[in-house]
Amino acid sequence: MAQTINTEVTRTDAPRKVTGAAHYAADFTPAGMLHGALATSRIAVGTLIGIDTSKAEAEPGVVAVFTHDNLPDYKTVKGFYAGGPGSASFWPMEGTEIRYAGQPVAYVVAETAAAARRGAQLVEPTYEEGEANIAMDPSDSFIIGAGEDSKGMTVTKGDVSAGLSEAAQSVDVEYVTPFQHHNPMEMFSATAEWRGDRLTVWMPSQSVRTLRHGISRAYGLPETSVRVVSPFVGGAFGSKAGITPYTMLTIAAAKAVGAPVRLIVTRPQMYTVATFRPESVQKFRIGADASGKLTAFEHIEIAQTSQF
Repeated sequence: MAQTINTEVTRTDAPRKVTGAAHYAADFTPAGMLHGALATSRIAVGTLIGIDTSKAEAEPGVVAVFTHDNLPDYKTVKGFYAGGPGSASFWPMEGTEIRYAGQPVAYVVAETAAAARRGAQLVEPTYEEGEANIAMDPSDSFIIGAGEDSKGMTVTKGDVSAGLSEAAQSVDVEYVTPFQHHNPMEMFSATAEWRGDRLTVWMPSQSVRTLRHGISRAYGLPETSVRVVSPFVGGAFGSKAGITPYTMLTIAAAKAVGAPVRLIVTRPQMYTVATFRPESVQKFRIGADASGKLTAFEHIEIAQTSQF
């Protein structure tokens, strides 16, 4: 067997990346390409009771402004925890519900990226704001005791206190982790081009097969009709693994305008339109006898999550 540990290995893509010769997904520009931009929610919880797009539509260079009312062929996929490839179970622009700050409420298509972003800034949503929880308070959490039932989950629990009293050695610690946003150097982006029933998507992806499979299922197409191009990934940390709303919105927008559309998410929007690592409090109590055999083990996690 070849020895690989402590052996210098040259990355075949390194020269292209450090010299600028590498072409990333957003570097591809199909003929006739238009540009997309997202208008996002300024509130965290509530209802979209109106959205005025007239100023955005009048902006020079703007081709179309799509909202939940007028975006045809917008498809969604099952979320990851429901067995699907989607990054979340809630999909924006399917209705008027606002579930998080920075949620897309409109998609602007224009002749240039600058015009698309100007148009997105001119979209005027009106909200009925709801009550939001903007910080995690562990004191509001609860621990399910032995035999208690929460949403169909029954938890059984031994006598931790007794096990700890028997222990020759014990550990009682708490770890706190802050929320972390991935925000890799390469921005989130998606470029979609339809040619009849054949679709090409240029997008940085950690799983091009998952992306192709999910898109083809959503649109009822054979996988051979969907092509995903992701030459390099300029950082991801998990944020480019699933199918995100901005991906499916770009695909739908390109289909609606009959031209390729490219969306490059802005740096501020990187914090809200994809996944992130949640805040958590981890509490451990462990006991062991003199021989090292565990007599008690308790792990309690209080973690930030979405309300959907």
